Amino acid sequence: MNGPRVDADLVARLAPVALTAARRRLPDREDQLDAVQDGWLLLLANVDTIRDPACLPRWLSTAVSRQAGRLARRRAREVASEVAAEHWCPSAPSTEDSWLLTDRDRMLWTMVSRLPLPERTLVELIAFEPGLPRRELAARLGISAGAVQRRRSRSLRRLRQRLAAEGAWL
Repeated sequence: MNGPRVDADLVARLAPVALTAARRRLPDREDQLDAVQDGWLLLLANVDTIRDPACLPRWLSTAVSRQAGRLARRRAREVASEVAAEHWCPSAPSTEDSWLLTDRDRMLWTMVSRLPLPERTLVELIAFEPGLPRRELAARLGISAGAVQRRRSRSLRRLRQRLAAEGAWL
């Protein structure tokens, strides 16, 4: 281990720095604590890369701030999707509408499951984690950021073709 030693003294010294960084970006106390925890986990994972212990406060503050920013963006998306859902979705769909939606969803996910694994993985990420930045998608898929858009276009085109061949509507 080449980096600084993380012990109770270091945690006690840097906890206020981390919490201050989270407070700048997040109003909710629980979210602040989540961002701080994520920052500490990043520090533990990368402590061997830090050569100068004097850089620790700044490193941790930056890590917590970035985690807080990600969490703030995620919360904003959640609020926006809740507002959109309340606006566009009736509160109690009819039995027929429910059946049609269920049948449509089943057909869609059946077609998704038949895509090649790299394309299926991308479609699932887009569906279940909307708003992921292109760099994050690229990192999770193990491809370059430039290849994400090409794979996305190819995947969705193939999915549309397969659904059209089945006579499906979306």
